[in-house]
Amino acid sequence: MADDSSTAVLAPASDVTTAPEPASVVESGAAAQPLGDAAASDPPTLNRLLLETAERFSREACFRVWRGGRYRDVSYRHFHRQTLRLAAELRRRGGVGERVALWASSVPEWMVVHHAASLAGAVLVPIPQDLELERVHHILRDACARYVVVNDREQVGRLVSCDDLDPEVVWTLEGNAGDHSVPLAEPLAERVDNETVEALRAEALAVPPEALATLWYNTTRHGEPLGALFDQAQRALAIDNVASWMDGGDDEVAYTALPWSYMPSLLVAMVCYLRGVPSVLGQHTDLQIEEIQQASPTLSLTLPNALERAYEEQVAASLRRLPESTQKVFHWAVATGRRLRAAGPSASKELRERFGRADMTFFSRIRGAFGGRIRRLYTTGAPLARSLAESIEAIGLQPINTYSVTECGGFPTVNLPPSHRPDSCGPPATGYEVRLGERGEVLVRGPAVTRGYWGQPEATSDAISDDGWLRTGDFGRFDDEGHLYITGREGDSILLSTGVRVDPIYLGRQLMGSPLVDQAAVFGEGKPHPVALIAPNLEALLDAVRAEDPNASLHGDEASELDWFWPTPDGPVVTAAHPRVKEIFDALVEEVRITTGSPERLGGYLLIGQPLAADAETLERGLRRDRERMAEQWAPALDRLFPRQVPETEREITRVEVGPERLRDLLEKEAILDAWTADAGIAFLIELARRHQIDAPSVVHICDTAATVAQMETEEKPLSTALIVGDPVRISRVLPSSIIQLHRFEHIRRMRSRLVDLARMVDGRVLAYVVDRHGFVRAVVRLDVVLPPADDPILGPQFRLHSHISSACDAVVFFVPRGGRQVRVFAGGHLVGRYSSGDWAPENADALDVQVAALAEDRPWDAPTVRRLLRCAFRMSENNQGAIFVIGDADAVLARSDSPDISHFAWMASKPIAELYDEELINFAKQDGATVLDAATRRFRGCMVLLRPDASTEAEIGRGRGARHSSAAKMSAEVGALAITVSQDGPITVYDSGRRVLSL
Repeated sequence: MADDSSTAVLAPASDVTTAPEPASVVESGAAAQPLGDAAASDPPTLNRLLLETAERFSREACFRVWRGGRYRDVSYRHFHRQTLRLAAELRRRGGVGERVALWASSVPEWMVVHHAASLAGAVLVPIPQDLELERVHHILRDACARYVVVNDREQVGRLVSCDDLDPEVVWTLEGNAGDHSVPLAEPLAERVDNETVEALRAEALAVPPEALATLWYNTTRHGEPLGALFDQAQRALAIDNVASWMDGGDDEVAYTALPWSYMPSLLVAMVCYLRGVPSVLGQHTDLQIEEIQQASPTLSLTLPNALERAYEEQVAASLRRLPESTQKVFHWAVATGRRLRAAGPSASKELRERFGRADMTFFSRIRGAFGGRIRRLYTTGAPLARSLAESIEAIGLQPINTYSVTECGGFPTVNLPPSHRPDSCGPPATGYEVRLGERGEVLVRGPAVTRGYWGQPEATSDAISDDGWLRTGDFGRFDDEGHLYITGREGDSILLSTGVRVDPIYLGRQLMGSPLVDQAAVFGEGKPHPVALIAPNLEALLDAVRAEDPNASLHGDEASELDWFWPTPDGPVVTAAHPRVKEIFDALVEEVRITTGSPERLGGYLLIGQPLAADAETLERGLRRDRERMAEQWAPALDRLFPRQVPETEREITRVEVGPERLRDLLEKEAILDAWTADAGIAFLIELARRHQIDAPSVVHICDTAATVAQMETEEKPLSTALIVGDPVRISRVLPSSIIQLHRFEHIRRMRSRLVDLARMVDGRVLAYVVDRHGFVRAVVRLDVVLPPADDPILGPQFRLHSHISSACDAVVFFVPRGGRQVRVFAGGHLVGRYSSGDWAPENADALDVQVAALAEDRPWDAPTVRRLLRCAFRMSENNQGAIFVIGDADAVLARSDSPDISHFAWMASKPIAELYDEELINFAKQDGATVLDAATRRFRGCMVLLRPDASTEAEIGRGRGARHSSAAKMSAEVGALAITVSQDGPITVYDSGRRVLSL
C-alpha cells in the first residue's frame, strides 16, 4: 500500500495511482511476512507454496471444524496426506489440464480438492452454491468440466437434470448419493506409497508458472458468466499481494464467514494457510455471532450486510430493551468513541478518560460477545455505510474496507490503519496500478490481473486494453491522499450490501408481466436485498378478489394508517391490509422469486396507490437517474421494507435525566463498586486489569468468585481452583483442555454460582477456568504443566506453577490453594496480590531476591538461609499451615521463652541448618510455637518454643494480625532478630527488629 509520500493523486485520467514495490510496511510497522522460499530462483508457483507450507507446519492446525459439539483441529499433516491421495487419483485419471469443478460447501474437503487439483496440474473451477441452476449448467458446459465435486444427493440430482452434461466423475462430500456419483471419501482413504508421493511432488513442482490453474467465472456486463483465466504464477502472486498488507501476529485465528467459491474469501484463507494461521470453518456461510464467540478469531473477511445484521442483533436490539436513560448514556458513549477515533494520537487526557468510562460500561462487554479477540474485520463486495463503520469503530472494533474484483485476482485497493477512511476503498494495494478512465471508470493493471476470458476473445478485448488495463465497470474518484471512492457502476445494476449485483430492469419486467401490475420498480442500492414498489391494476385486482367472493366488501377502515389504500372505479377501497390482496401479491412475488432464482430474489414489496412514473417507457428503460428520483419520492415507504439501521447520534448528550428508582439502582451499584475497589482493597487489581487490557468491572466479579471459593470450608474434600484471565486461544495452546466442555459462553457475573459449584467437585485437584479479557468464561482446562527448571526457587511448587502459567499464557491468574482460605494473584511470572481474612492486598514479591539480599546486608544472618526459610514458609502457606521462624541470638530468644514440653523427653540436637531437609524444617515449624535458629552459628536450636516477649514492647505488627504475629514481632524487637511468620490463612510477614519489612 502506498504511503502519503509516494502515492500519486489522481487528477486527469492519464494519471496513475500505484502501490510501490516491494510490499509496503503493514499496520504493526513490521515487514510483511514472506510466503514460500524467497531464495528460489524460479518464479513462484502455487504448487511450490503449497508443498513448502505442508512441510513447515506439519504438526500445527490448519483448520478448525465443528464436530461432536465443539471445534476440533485438522492438522496440516492429516490435511496434506488427504491432498496427496486425491492428487494421485487425479494424476491416475490423467488430470493434467483437466477441469475440476467445485460446487460445494466450505469444508476442509473443499480445500483438499483445491490443493489436489493444483498439485495434479488440473484447472479448478469454483462455483458458488447459491448460483441459479441454469448458470451452474452453463459454467460446467463452458469449462468442459470433467470432474465435479458436490455436497450431496440433492445436488447430484440437480446436476444430472441437464442432458448435455456428462462429467466423468461426480464426487460427493456427504456419503453415497446413488449411481451417478462416488463418495469423495473413497479416494481420500486410498493409501499412497512413498514412491508415488515423491513422484507427485516432483511433477507438482514441474508444473510451469504459466500453466492454467483456475477458471473463475463472474457475471460481466455481457450478462452471462465468463471464465477469467489465472495461471500458477498469478495465483501465487495474488496471495503474496494480500500477504503484504494482511499483517499477522502470535496466536492468530481466522474465521471463514464467506464461502471459498468467493475469490476474496479464498485469497484470505490461502494467506492464512500459508502462514500457519488456523481457519475456523463455521456451520453457516455467513457471520454468526455464536460461532465467532466460540472460535475467538483475530481476523475475518465479511460483507457489509453481515456486519449490519450483527450490529443490529447484538447491539441495537439489546439497546432497545434497556431503559431510555441507559440508551442515552450509550449514545453518549458512542459519540465519545467517535471523537476519540477522530482525534487520534492527539486526543486529550480528558477525552481518553471519558472513553475509558464508556469502554468499561458498554464496549468491553460488546467486544467480548464478538469473541473478544477480533483485531481486523475486513469487508468487501460493497461499500460499508459510514455511520455503521463509525459506530463499530467507536466500540473498539475496526472494520477495514477493501475493493475486490474477480478479474483482478485480488484486491486492487485496501484501507489500512492509521490512514483508514471509513467510506473509501483505500489507496492502491501492493501489485496494482489504479487509474480512472473515461467518465471516471476504475481501471486496474498488474501482473495478477486475469489473462482474459476462456474462449471469449471479443469479451477479453472489450474488458482489457492492449496495454493491460482492465475495465472494472465501476466508477470512482480519488481524494487528495489517493484513497479510492466508488461512486457508481456501469449500466443500471444495483449493488447490494451482500456484494451481489442485481438487474432491477429485469426484475421489474418480470413483475409487470402480470396483468395484476400496472407499474413496478425495483430498488436496493447498498441494502441487503432488492425490494419492489408496485402500482396494481386496480380493476384486475378487484376482479381477482371478487372471483372467490363476489360479495367481498373492501372498506377503507380495514386499512391501518401505515398501509396504502386507494379508491377503485366502483367506489370501494382495495388495500394491502386485506388478507386476500396480500395472498395474491405474495404468490406473484414468490413466482418471480422462483423464476429469477437466487441471488436476485426480491426481499419484499409494497403496494402504492398512484403511478410510479408518468409513462411505462420510463420504467421499461429503468435508468439509474429515474430510479433515484423515485427512491427519493417514496423514501418513507422504502424505509419500511429494510431492517432497522444503525442508530445515529446527531447531538452530544451532556445530560441524562434518570428516574428515582433507576437512580437508586445506579447509586447502589456505584456504592458496591466503590466498596470493592476501596474497602476491599482491589484498586491495585483494577489498575493491573487496565495494564493487561482486561475489563475492569469484570475483575470485581472475578475477585468475588475467587473469594467465595476460598471462603468455603469442607472436611470431606479440599478445595482448589484457579481463574486464568487472558487470551483464551493462547491459554489453550499452553494448557490441556478438561473433559468439561463449554458449549455456551456466559459472563463471569452470571457464571459465578456455577463455578463455585464446580469447585466442590474437583476433590483437591486444581480445575482452572479460562476467562477472556472481557469477562466471559471461555473454557475449563487442566493444569498438567511441566515446570521449567528453576535455580533455588523461593516460591513453593503450587505458587511456582501458577506463576509460570501467568508468564507462559500472558495472563492474570487467581489461584485458590487446596485448603481454601486465601487467593493468590499472579501476573507476568510474579506474585502480585493476595486475598485473606476478607481483604485484598498487593504483593511485592517480584523482586524477592533483591529484598532478601537487603535483609541480609550488614546482618548476622546470611541471604541463603533467609531465602531457604522463605521457601519453607511459602510451602507452608500453600497448605494454610501457620508457623514462626526466628533467626538471631538463639540464647537470648530461648531466655525469653518457655521450654517446649517435648524437651522433657528428647534433647533437640544443635544441628547445622545445612544438614536439615526442608521437610524437616517444615515439620518442626508447623507445630505450635516457634522454630529458633542461631544466626551466628547457623544451627538449629529448637522448635515448639513458646515466645514470651514483654507485652509493653513496641513493634509494627499490622492490622488484623493475631497473637502469633504479636509475639514474633515483639521478640524480634527485643533481641534484634529476624522473624518470619506464616498465618494459617496464607499471608507471610517478615519482621526485622520489630519492623514489618515484608508482607507476602
